[in-house]
Amino acid sequence: MTQKRKSIFFNLTISFIVLGAAPLLIAGSLLFIQFRNNMERVVLDDMTRMVRYSGNNVQEMVDECSELTKRIYDISTDDGLLLYQVLNNRSLRQEVREMKVMVILNEMLDGDTRIRTAYFEDNQGRVYYATKNTQKVLDKKAFLKFIAQEDDTANFSVLYTHVDSYFPDSRNQVVTFRRSYQDITSFKTIKNSLGNLYLDMDISKLSSMLSDVSMDINESFRIVDERGRCIYSMEPSETGSVLEEMLPLYPVMSENEGMMLKGNRYLVYDRLENCGWTVVAQAGRDRVLQNLESTKQYILAFLGGTFFLLLCLYFYFLKEIRKPVKLLERGMAEIQKGNLETRIDVGGREDEIGVLASGLNSMAKDLNEYIKKVYVAEIGQREAELNALKSQIKPHYLYNTLEVIRMTALEQEDRETARMVESLSRQLKYLMGHSGDMVPLRMEIENIREYFYIMRIRYENRIQLEVSVDEEVMETPIIKLSLQPIVENAVKHGLRPKKGKGTVRIEAHKRRDCLEVTVMDDGVGMNEEILKALQEELMQEEVGVKTREGLNHVGIKNVYDRIQKNFGPEYGLEIISTEGTGTIVVYTLPVNAEES
Repeated sequence: MTQKRKSIFFNLTISFIVLGAAPLLIAGSLLFIQFRNNMERVVLDDMTRMVRYSGNNVQEMVDECSELTKRIYDISTDDGLLLYQVLNNRSLRQEVREMKVMVILNEMLDGDTRIRTAYFEDNQGRVYYATKNTQKVLDKKAFLKFIAQEDDTANFSVLYTHVDSYFPDSRNQVVTFRRSYQDITSFKTIKNSLGNLYLDMDISKLSSMLSDVSMDINESFRIVDERGRCIYSMEPSETGSVLEEMLPLYPVMSENEGMMLKGNRYLVYDRLENCGWTVVAQAGRDRVLQNLESTKQYILAFLGGTFFLLLCLYFYFLKEIRKPVKLLERGMAEIQKGNLETRIDVGGREDEIGVLASGLNSMAKDLNEYIKKVYVAEIGQREAELNALKSQIKPHYLYNTLEVIRMTALEQEDRETARMVESLSRQLKYLMGHSGDMVPLRMEIENIREYFYIMRIRYENRIQLEVSVDEEVMETPIIKLSLQPIVENAVKHGLRPKKGKGTVRIEAHKRRDCLEVTVMDDGVGMNEEILKALQEELMQEEVGVKTREGLNHVGIKNVYDRIQKNFGPEYGLEIISTEGTGTIVVYTLPVNAEES
């Protein structure tokens, strides 16, 4: 039973979903969540700054009013009496005392436009006042009833917002500030209170100060005291009343400022010092995040559009890939059947599919030609084997012929000719008999000796060969026929032009890990120009070295190239020559060189 093949296009679809669509949806969701959190944080930070700004303004106002109440100690009557002197002077009739206190209170009233009414209650419960409520008379009993609700043990306190109803038919909303007035006659009496000063501040002054507070997403903005009574609210109907919803929240607001989430509502607050007030802003979480709904729609539209675009691109590329892949599949099936004339046409594509189609076409063409060549080779193989047998006969025939010539010379007692023929036969045998490219140094030197035997006879014993080789390197492998061209050049270009006798000397020694072979002659040498040209030409790819006579020194160039090819650029030939003195060629190769 054959296993069902998994389609690459199925894998591409899975990869598209796993690596394309899924990460896009995850990234979009994470982006929306992060954006929502950032948006929520920004909105809450704005609320916090707004509450802190409002709290600072209100705190500044309360501090100013606190300082304003202290002016009662500095104001005097027309005859220079201060308030404590007026109150402690028992000789004054009550009508006079009341007039003098009212003078001081009017001075307080005129000192700040925010003050609507100034009151003073002495220890006997007598109430003195000065007011801007024109044609209004204070109901002292109603006023005493109102202030009796407050704890007057503190030196300074702020009463809640209320309507100054102790003036008949008055509907002014005010905030009342109280300061205990101490007897400053002496250090002994300073702890004694002579009464309380009350200042009614018009709430409209507070409203104008907070008019630049933006409600924006805030559902409510309030200033409340510790009893849950509303000192100020953007909703006028709440000002002065007890806010039941704030009573359970107040104990939770234990820090000087903070932010909390109660139910589905955010609450940001800032406590004020000295007065027990707290500035509170509230907003529903849905109001904070309401602007995100349009952003959510934009993100969904973007993700949907991007996904649709990716889907279109996926099907487009899938179509572009599927068609040529099917062509490749059918073409390979035809080639497997043996139809090597099949060619796959994928248009002018230059991508990987085009490369595959071109490679498959080339493979089919080359395979077809190779098969044809194999058939031709099989036909000609027998002929090649016959020619090989014939070629094996030629060297033996040549050796046998030279041996007949040598024996004939011996029979004629011409030993010199017989020796020359023997030397030539040995050189031919060395040349054609050894199959490898590497030979021991000993065999190369023996071949040079045979060559020199003929050269000495040729030049009438005018040239000599000297060999100084360490015995330990005699079996070191060197390139076959690598010394022969160097020796030939020494004879041809160094000794032959020289008048008189000449010598070629061969030395071979081991230098560290290298075999160093030196071939030197005492011939005519070369001048610097020719030597430099010879050294430069050795580095070129051209076969042979150009001299004035044309292409010569082919053997040296061949030796140099063979050394470089077999052992690398660190080995080769070094040529040193002096005109009129001779030439030295140094040949280096590794000691551990093996037959290639």
